[in-house]
Amino acid sequence: GGGGAGTLAIQLARLAGAEVTAVDSGAKLDGMRAAGADHVLDYSRADFTATDVRYDHILDVVANRPLRHFARALAPGGSLAMIGGTPGTLLKVATIGPLLGLATGTSLRLVIHRPMIAELERLGELCVAGQVRPVIDSRFALADIRDAAARFASGQFIGKVVIVVDPALAGESEAA
Repeated sequence: GGGGAGTLAIQLARLAGAEVTAVDSGAKLDGMRAAGADHVLDYSRADFTATDVRYDHILDVVANRPLRHFARALAPGGSLAMIGGTPGTLLKVATIGPLLGLATGTSLRLVIHRPMIAELERLGELCVAGQVRPVIDSRFALADIRDAAARFASGQFIGKVVIVVDPALAGESEAA
């Protein structure tokens, strides 16, 4: 929930009226709260799939757990959408997910979506209106791409790590 896709997903879910539980490392809990999450979990301290809480929808950007764990965490009729993860997990979702979903009364699927222009325009409108705010952790000049890659690889960023071509725009930070 604390990366670029996660912080946008939190805001979009809240706009849709959802109660949002976001999961990431402990260092990102405040950033997820700032993005609008109602509940935050540190994945190193709690496994959201091993509790009694059942979720209507799960969006996972870095899926790396067995499908049965996701199925266990979903409410009847609930859905899992994966937009990233380990190759093995993604392959299982694409092949076994539909069958497991039938057996559990849930929907387990891989999302491969090419946004339509209208969707991107709507997201832009929400940003301009201030209803959604892209979270930018840090900006790096193109010449500093190694530093940007190191920041991204650290996993400690909140939101997006941005590479800018115009050096005058680098170095600004808007972390949540």
